[in-house]
Amino acid sequence: MKKIFNKVLIAFAAGSISLSSCTNLDETLYDRLNETNIDLSNETDLSLLLGAATAQYRYLVEDWFGMYHLLEESTDQYMVPARVGVGWGDAYINLHKHNWGPSVDQIYNPWQIAYRGIGYANKVIDAIDPANPSTQQSLAHARFFRAMEYASLVSDFGDVPWFDTVIENTDLENLYKPRTPRAEVMDNVLADLQFACQNIRTSDGVAGLHVNKAVALAYTSRIMLFEGTWQKYHGGDQAASQKYLQLAKEAAEIVMNSGQ
Repeated sequence: MKKIFNKVLIAFAAGSISLSSCTNLDETLYDRLNETNIDLSNETDLSLLLGAATAQYRYLVEDWFGMYHLLEESTDQYMVPARVGVGWGDAYINLHKHNWGPSVDQIYNPWQIAYRGIGYANKVIDAIDPANPSTQQSLAHARFFRAMEYASLVSDFGDVPWFDTVIENTDLENLYKPRTPRAEVMDNVLADLQFACQNIRTSDGVAGLHVNKAVALAYTSRIMLFEGTWQKYHGGDQAASQKYLQLAKEAAEIVMNSGQ
């Protein structure tokens, strides 16, 4: 019995030594990403920062009170529940009657989610050295998603405040600045989209899961088509309308001729 006990004890000791010598239990915590634990000149590291910006666009479109609900629940194609005072009945009825207001989640959410995404995109843009050729792809992705968020805001609200850098929550003067004219915002959106189309690679990552040049061009065409027709048929800037519509045509032709 003593021999068995000694053998078990020796085996346990050997196992402990083995575990202590081969297992490193030290952790590197990444709850804060900064210059000490992320390389701002490395695309893989920058993708960690870009994740927050890209995720917001998904929430903007697919969130329970996001763009889909705003656009669909306010149409005659929806059967609106008549349960006033119960569940979502009041919200659906208000949307169906076009009773808009900041207390309506389908109005509030597309605003606050879009600006949250813009804030994340601006953090990446501010962090990247624009003169570094190895980071142009990441910079292009950040500017692409900033453009997408702003195009959504303009289509919903018209004039909206334009921010091209990170604003601290203590900077009340900038946080509450007046709305930027629609034409100025959309020219900035166009500049972001053109930079994205020029710098995003033709093929990047897994097909269908990453934004490539064709995706950037397709959305450029879609956004410019929307803004061009809005300007044309709502008494807007006719010269801007022609410019946007021509750019929509050119971007669409590149995609169609690419075979992608």
